[in-house]
Amino acid sequence: MARRSNAPYWIKAHYGGKCSNPKCGRGVKKGEEILYYPATKTFLCCYEPCGQQAQRDMDAERQDEAVYNGHW
Repeated sequence: MARRSNAPYWIKAHYGGKCSNPKCGRGVKKGEEILYYPATKTFLCCYEPCGQQAQRDMDAERQDEAVYNGHW
């Protein structure tokens, strides 16, 4: 199934690299969970404060939108 959204999503890393957060830069090994941003082709590691904080921020934004749009 093809993704139609540029929203970030969790995947297992296909190759090693470094977290895109300039304050982190933690090394990520192939197979580790990462939060992938398809629009910019970057990722955040799954540790604090990177991927975990980003996920909490996205969840809070979704809840705010639901309340604002009357879907709560």
